[in-house]
Amino acid sequence: DHRAVIAWERIMREIDQSAPSTIRRRLAALSSLMKHLTRHGHLAKNHVAEVERPVINREEGSTLAFSTADARKILDHPADDTTEGLRDRAILSVGLQVGLRRAEIAALKVGDLHQNRGYDSLRVVRKGGRRDALAIHPQTAQRIRAYLELAKHGDDLDGPLFRPLSRNRKMQETRRHMHPDAIDRVLRKHAGAIGLGRGYSAHSMRATFITTALENGA
Repeated sequence: DHRAVIAWERIMREIDQSAPSTIRRRLAALSSLMKHLTRHGHLAKNHVAEVERPVINREEGSTLAFSTADARKILDHPADDTTEGLRDRAILSVGLQVGLRRAEIAALKVGDLHQNRGYDSLRVVRKGGRRDALAIHPQTAQRIRAYLELAKHGDDLDGPLFRPLSRNRKMQETRRHMHPDAIDRVLRKHAGAIGLGRGYSAHSMRATFITTALENGA
């Protein structure tokens, strides 16, 4: 009953010292389960509905965003004459100028770059499996095409867009998607190279995109 949920919330908050956002997420997951059980007659009511959830500050995110000047430095840091450099320039552009999550970037296919009503666009599989199509920054499209031209897999429309550049220790095929953690490493590498310390991650690219959009009235 609701007393068990209250006890669990207190354990997470006082003993485990979980973050408020973590507690809210776990309670939301349990609430979804209880709604399902109630709807199908296996539970009398949703007991999570009676439990107060911790308040979090939605106005100020915990993810660090880059300044406009630092974002431009990061965008232009990778080499423009190597496959790795052009790949990284395209990845950073998709993150900073389109605002995709790292998992969305990693999941892109070559054929996801297309023209829609005259605009360069990307097909994206959103969190939760929802499919979307976004018009993208002209520089982003140019950087993707430059990378594909040098990497020579632009005709592989069903293949991964961003790929590892060599086989790893497990001898996996190079025709595979980069792991989302690898997207994170690309960002950290170039952020560190321009003198930015710890605290930044691939999530910072999306935070920067959102912050810039809000500042411009979006």
